[in-house]
Amino acid sequence: MTIKTRFNSLLIKWNEFTPVTRGFIVILLIVIIGIIVRWRFIIDEAYNGFKYFSK
Repeated sequence: MTIKTRFNSLLIKWNEFTPVTRGFIVILLIVIIGIIVRWRFIIDEAYNGFKYFSK
């Protein structure tokens, strides 16, 4: 399958979704990207939180 046909099939599927489903997908992508970008901060804060409770 070429890239163009794959993109067209994804575009057709995207247009079949309801607006609510499209919104959920967009929000999910934004959250995943945010987690990836801030991964080091998230891990550091989780470590500090568990360290606080181990005192």
